[in-house]
Formats: sequence, C-alpha cells, structure tokens
Amino acid sequence: AAANALVRIRIGAEIVSSYAAAVTATAQQEIASELSSTTTLISVAKSTIFIVMVISTTIALFTAQFVASYVTANLSAIAEGMVRLAAGDRTSSLPRGFGKGDEIGKLLRAFRVFRANAIRLDRAHRQRVRQTALLETMVRGMSDGVAVLAPGGGITAANDRLAEVLG
Repeated sequence: AAANALVRIRIGAEIVSSYAAAVTATAQQEIASELSSTTTLISVAKSTIFIVMVISTTIALFTAQFVASYVTANLSAIAEGMVRLAAGDRTSSLPRGFGKGDEIGKLLRAFRVFRANAIRLDRAHRQRVRQTALLETMVRGMSDGVAVLAPGGGITAANDRLAEVLG
C-alpha cells in the first residue's frame, strides 16, 4: 500500500511537473512575444523622437536665422537713416509696413517722428533767419538811432545811426 501510494504520488508529481512545464513554456512564449513587441515599439518611439527632434531643431535654426536677419537688416536700416538724419539729410526715409506691432515698428515710427521734428526745426530756423534778416535790415535803415539793451544795461545790438545821434 505504501509503494502504491508512492507510485501515485510520483505520478501526481509528474502530472503537476508536466503541467507546470507546459504553463511555464506558454508563459515564456508570451513573454518572448511581448518582449519582441515592446522592443519594436520602443525602437519606433526612439526613431519618432529622433525625427521630431531633428525637424524641431531645423525649424528652430531657420526661425532663428530669419529673426536674426529681420532684426539685423531693420536695425541697420534704422541706424543708417538716423546717421543720415543727424548729418542733415532730411530726405532719408525708411520703408513703411515693417514690424507693425513689434519693437522694430516702434523704432521705425520713432525715426519718422525724429525726421518730422528735424524738418519742422529746419523750417522754423529758416523762418527765424528770414525774420532776423528783415529786422536787421529794418533797424539799419532807420534814420533814428536804435539800441537794444540787455537786462544788465549793456547794449546788445545797435544800428549805425546810434553813434551819430549820440555824438
């Protein structure tokens, strides 16, 4: 009876062992399949990330180049215009429509304001020169002696007749 029990135990153990081996083999096959699938997905994800990174870097470089050339070209044009304006060239102008809402646009508008103010100052200066020349001609042509006195009492300006009138 004991030998029979041992044989049954051995047969039961063999059945459990073969069942465990079959389940283990099936599990290993599923694990291998999932590992292969996961490895493939990871490779695809790495490739996708690399491609997106290359495209993003390329776009960033082209954008940086465009912005740098846009800013540099406009700043150079504004600087040249300001130098010509400072040198007295009131005909210098800059194109309209660039940088409508950005800092370049603000600089372009500021240049136009400076140019308009310089033109107004030139016009006012020419008017003052004409008025001064007219006043000098008028005072020189007077038959009476005329003197313009400073607040301290000194003579600022006088016509030629003043010396004759005062003797």
